[in-house]
Amino acid sequence: MSPLSRFYAPFHPLLLSSLFAASFPQLVRSPIDTLSASIIPLVALQSLYLVTCLPAAGTASGTSSTALSGSSGSDVKERKRHASHSQLTLARRISTSILSLLIPVIVGTPLLYTLTVLFGAPLTTHTLETLLLAAHMSILAGAPLVYVHGMDGGKWAQIVGLSMPWDGVFGGSLGVLVGAWFGAVPIPLDWDRAWQAYPITIITGAYIGYAVFSLLGRCPGIRGKVIRFNDEKVEKSA
Repeated sequence: MSPLSRFYAPFHPLLLSSLFAASFPQLVRSPIDTLSASIIPLVALQSLYLVTCLPAAGTASGTSSTALSGSSGSDVKERKRHASHSQLTLARRISTSILSLLIPVIVGTPLLYTLTVLFGAPLTTHTLETLLLAAHMSILAGAPLVYVHGMDGGKWAQIVGLSMPWDGVFGGSLGVLVGAWFGAVPIPLDWDRAWQAYPITIITGAYIGYAVFSLLGRCPGIRGKVIRFNDEKVEKSA
């Protein structure tokens, strides 16, 4: 990972949450227009994050393993080969990032839309709001997971089972769901505030959860840890 990537990786969730905070007044006034207009910037920033900071599925995270020769002729050939390899790698990363954004939008948006309705979102009204909410959550949570893990069934079983070792990618995706869950809490409260309208607090919680959990996943004491739900059962069975 380059120095620029090391800098931008933890900065990315803060940038997304800052841009969301800046658009919050407009979101309260017009949720549909604001969520629609912010889709393109979200896709662009997620694409930049995927290509520059994350290892694409099926590729090594390091640089090319070919060492440069000491002789001048071989050195020129190896440098040309290295440049060609870098261009090929960049092209592959860009194409992978496009697929990693399309798959969550096509598959994740309908899935999250259905889950949101099952968890209490309006069924016959606010259809566009729920659809935009699901799209934002899919791009936030799904794109990094697809880019890094591809369609590996074993990895996705770990993700769904919450047994994936913590890192910025898994933490951020989990944070979107946790944040959205807690974001629904203020909606039924009798505070009579404009920002309580659906789905403002839910999408706000999703962005906050993404930023917080993504940064937590990069902390030395948390990175690499696995959530354990059955330690007591394991000890008893042993």
